[in-house]
Amino acid sequence: MPVRMAHDPLPGADRLPRRRARWLAALALVAAGAAPLAAQSPGVGLAELPELARARAQRQRPVQEAALEPFLPDLALDHRRNAEIVDQTIEKVARLGDGIAPLLLDSLSPTRDTREATFLAENSARVLARMDLHAFQPTLVELLEGDEPVGRRNALWLLGRIDDPAAVRAIARSFGRLVEPRDRELAFDALAARGSSALVPEAVRALGTPDPELRGAALRYLTASRAADATPTVLQAFASDAEEHLYGDYIRFLKTNTTRDAQAADLLATLLRGTRLSPDDELLAMEALATVAPEDHSGVNEVLNAVVTSRKAVRYRILAAQTLLALGDRRAPRILLDELEARIKENRSSAECFEDRALANFAFERYREAIRDFEQAIRYSTVSVRKSLFYIQIARCEAHRGNTRGMLQALRDANAPAARIREEAAVDPVFVRALEEDSVQRFLRALDR
Repeated sequence: MPVRMAHDPLPGADRLPRRRARWLAALALVAAGAAPLAAQSPGVGLAELPELARARAQRQRPVQEAALEPFLPDLALDHRRNAEIVDQTIEKVARLGDGIAPLLLDSLSPTRDTREATFLAENSARVLARMDLHAFQPTLVELLEGDEPVGRRNALWLLGRIDDPAAVRAIARSFGRLVEPRDRELAFDALAARGSSALVPEAVRALGTPDPELRGAALRYLTASRAADATPTVLQAFASDAEEHLYGDYIRFLKTNTTRDAQAADLLATLLRGTRLSPDDELLAMEALATVAPEDHSGVNEVLNAVVTSRKAVRYRILAAQTLLALGDRRAPRILLDELEARIKENRSSAECFEDRALANFAFERYREAIRDFEQAIRYSTVSVRKSLFYIQIARCEAHRGNTRGMLQALRDANAPAARIREEAAVDPVFVRALEEDSVQRFLRALDR
């Protein structure tokens, strides 16, 4: 069990700096609602509402502090080491309502230089992220433009979650003042989520930084902002980058921003010949080459054909054949299917061999042939869970054929829970739509019961 640390009560409003007292009053006005406040105070003009809100905030603060106090020890824990406890506490605090927002905002910028105060600040930000952040945007901008580093970072993270051009502009405007690489990462990630191109020059420069995590954030941002003009710099950085965990970010940039580029194709083909790509990045690189490589690129054709005829797992071979087909090589699917046929002849009672060819037939939209192969896989499989999965795959094939009756029969034969069926269907939009038909929904609801 983690050690729970005591935490002092939050400072009273009377000890707050004037600027912070102003925004706490404004937040109280937002939380209470200006119109109800005016209605409860007949004869009070709009000019007097801020002062009235300030007075109400002062009166409510002890109540809000008392409500928040029991949760402070948990909120002062390190989320990375106590995620379960902290997340449960965050959920409970969020249920207290927007009335505690001023206290949480006050905690974003610690007044003490301790780990517990920093953890409280970070976890207060996690609670605020569950509220309507638009109401607090001016306060967050003020913190972002301040000098306290923890508050600035928390404000940056929260502003990045607000879908508002003003928040984007505030982050872009503050970028030059962000010194810590972590803060710059947050800025890139925030603007990537909004598709803003405001920091493209800064991201291009960041590709030359020695900090790999900052390079990764810059790459994700350049990908999201579709900064195709950055391709030469990205290729240069990619060719010299020794951080293999960033290769996926480089490949995603090329896949998004580069079309029929020989230099990019050369680089990806070279990586596919080697051993530096992770399994996922290898798949991603082959998929990217379908649009990145020029047609008839000899290096790409050579490396992909080698994958098709290799003994690698069938998903790699299928993807290589699909990419070759996209690049104009119509022989690749036939070569793969012939290779898989040869394996079946060597292992006529192998469920795995029939499954591999079924997956290849499905990938090339040969649904009848895929169904026959899945039926053979069922015949030779000795594992009931695998048989159930093969029936679901048959249902998927029938969905692509538009055969609802055949799909329903296969789902019945699968004898699988509705949740499992939906999980398997989630990767295929055609299958998902087929499951939404009335007769299929009735079947799935019956399984749920």
